[in-house]
Amino acid sequence: MEAERFTRFTTCIDMLSKQVRQVKAACSVRLGVKGVHTFWLYTLLGEPGGLTAAEISQRCGVDPSLVSREIELLREKQLVAPAESHRRGGRRYNVRYTLTDAGRRTAGEIRDISLRVQGIADRGIPTEELAAFYVTLDKLCRNFEDMETVLKENENEEMSYESTVPTL
Repeated sequence: MEAERFTRFTTCIDMLSKQVRQVKAACSVRLGVKGVHTFWLYTLLGEPGGLTAAEISQRCGVDPSLVSREIELLREKQLVAPAESHRRGGRRYNVRYTLTDAGRRTAGEIRDISLRVQGIADRGIPTEELAAFYVTLDKLCRNFEDMETVLKENENEEMSYESTVPTL
């Protein structure tokens, strides 16, 4: 039973991930940005004071070096700019990025598309079930993060499967 549940879980996660990538790809082509940029722009939409590359990385669950490299493309497209306080000071590190007017329009389109997709994905699922699902999904994410930490801490040691799984 447990092996079957894990197979079902990983299959569903893989299928959902594939579908989300397809939606992001379609959206990004339409808007002229990369798929990885869509959620960065969406995240910045809710942050009028801007975010640093590290904060974008943390909120979007991507590697900080990726954001540091890719944010320049968004600057070139004039979708983001350093926050006003950083433009005057000439700081290079921990720069806060904000959306430009064009960035706000693009992020608004991303929000609208996301809401339509969410409406389709949520169809037929009662609000209470969705709320419980997201609570559970958050717990699963934390548990998998814990497991990743244990695996990293013990990566040089030869270990059995049982010793790599955190006790819950």
